[in-house]
Amino acid sequence: EICACLVGSEMCIRDRYSIKQEMITHSLMELLNKNKIKHIMCKGFVLRNFYPQKELRTMGDVDIVIQQEDKDRLHNILIENGYKYDEFNSHGQVWNYIKNGIVFEIHRKLVGKNIYDDVDMVGYFEDNFKFAEVVDRYTYEFKPEHHFIYLITHMALHFRYSGFGVRMLLDIPIFIKRYGNNLDWNYVQDNLKKLKLYDFACLLYTSDAADD
Repeated sequence: EICACLVGSEMCIRDRYSIKQEMITHSLMELLNKNKIKHIMCKGFVLRNFYPQKELRTMGDVDIVIQQEDKDRLHNILIENGYKYDEFNSHGQVWNYIKNGIVFEIHRKLVGKNIYDDVDMVGYFEDNFKFAEVVDRYTYEFKPEHHFIYLITHMALHFRYSGFGVRMLLDIPIFIKRYGNNLDWNYVQDNLKKLKLYDFACLLYTSDAADD
């Protein structure tokens, strides 16, 4: 009985935080649209819409991709609207801002290092907006095929350099269930092979490495 109460209380806290996170994120998206700043929503904020309940897909932070030329203007707009710049956790091509306890990671690049010496992953993911489409004024999302390829790459990078948890593993089957045969799987396969990640994906999700 005590355990049930504790679990129920934890779920309520999680759900309240998730709702707060979504409200502040939508407020930020509206602020960016109002100021005509192109931005790509990706990873957890998009993926959570594919889960049976949004709250099941938790997020430590919200990832947003912008163009390099908008960095300074965006910084000023965020500071003027009550966002705190987290200099300690900002580095390279990632800048962190916090509002009401909600953390936003603003990216210029989503991939900052390579896994293999002979595969330019950083260059492959350089032009983010080339692989994105408008969903609302200046708000973009990645095309599904590219988003899938990025999710596999993101997981591989974590696997190589720091490790990853169950959440990343669950995102892929949830993504596949959402898009299924609507994905161009030939395109996905060809590009995963270019990145040397096709066998990695097959080992994770089919238990058998693919033959070249």
